[in-house]
Amino acid sequence: MIAGGPLFGPHAPGESTCQTRDGVQRCEHTGNFFGVGANLELRARRRPSSSTPAAR
Repeated sequence: MIAGGPLFGPHAPGESTCQTRDGVQRCEHTGNFFGVGANLELRARRRPSSSTPAAR
């Protein structure tokens, strides 16, 4: 079976830049973005064994 679909939405924040001045640490988060993409899956299904006799 093959399945696929679109993806879109906000992604995790990017890198943060931190600086320490006079014993105080300040961090600035940069790199937030909105993303668009797609996914594709390939799934295999196992067939039942033919050694089991069919019920009549």
